[in-house]
Amino acid sequence: VYRALAALVDQGCVHRLESINAYVACRCEEHGEAPILSVCNACGSVAETVSTEILKKLSDIASRSGLAPTRHVIEVHGICAACSVVGDDV
Repeated sequence: VYRALAALVDQGCVHRLESINAYVACRCEEHGEAPILSVCNACGSVAETVSTEILKKLSDIASRSGLAPTRHVIEVHGICAACSVVGDDV
């Protein structure tokens, strides 16, 4: 199973959520850039976006410290809009 997941990750069909050791199917049509994965701590939903500006800035920051980036993993955890509304109703 792990070899199959690794192959799917290499092909850009699946993303690994490093912080929670899970996998999610790729929802972007562009596979050339690393995704920004927004993870809801309440329901577990994952939204995927791409920002070349943020990736460039991260690479620039890493380069200043002497690191040559080979891969970006960007995860943002919080509460999604749907769960936020549910939480307000309680």
